[in-house]
Amino acid sequence: MCKRVLTIAAILFVISGLAVAANTATITQVGSDNQADITQQDENNSHTATITQNGNENQATIDQTADAWGAGANATITQTGNLNYAESLVRNGYHAYVDAVITQTGNENIAIQNFTPGTAWNSTDGTILQDGFSNEAYQTWGYIGTDYSSKLDATQIGDDNYAEQKSGRNGNDGDVYQEGDLNYAYQDLGGRTNIADTSQIGDQNWAEIHQLGNSNVATQSQTGDLHSSIITQTGNGNTANVVQGP
Repeated sequence: MCKRVLTIAAILFVISGLAVAANTATITQVGSDNQADITQQDENNSHTATITQNGNENQATIDQTADAWGAGANATITQTGNLNYAESLVRNGYHAYVDAVITQTGNENIAIQNFTPGTAWNSTDGTILQDGFSNEAYQTWGYIGTDYSSKLDATQIGDDNYAEQKSGRNGNDGDVYQEGDLNYAYQDLGGRTNIADTSQIGDQNWAEIHQLGNSNVATQSQTGDLHSSIITQTGNGNTANVVQGP
């Protein structure tokens, strides 16, 4: 009996040790036409990756996998300049968490966040912040297992910007905020108990929300003139709200 207890204790100690271990990587680049890639694929450890770029036509990619109990992934990309590209690809597993942020200041930039949760009890927070003109933000959250939560936020300041959020299954929260003219927000959240919210300030903006499932909430707020709003919901117990005004 004593030997069995000691064996179980040793196994738990090893599992705990795997979960708290962490990898850290940082890249800083100043100039144009640079490329930075961070890959952290040890699924038994937590990961922190940071890329900072100052210049034009730069590319930054973070690829992470964290699958152990209590493991986490933190991915941060900051770019200042024009025609830059940033992408975060994050996979998390059982009882794992993700916190990813992309910040871009400048024009004609592209930001992509692609999250692939694992089996159950996952927590994902994805944030994209863009300040400039003709920028594009894409956030995708897939789902495989049961019990989960995700929070996707996209904020764009400027004109002629595009924000897209797609999320699978249940308990997801997507928020898009756009300030400027001729902006477009697209949200497609499937499953139940999902929340989609779009806020636009400016003129001639377009907002579109699609939800498939039950007990979902869709809200669009547009301040200014000549806006277009579309909400499509298929399922039971859903709520849709549109507010348009000067």
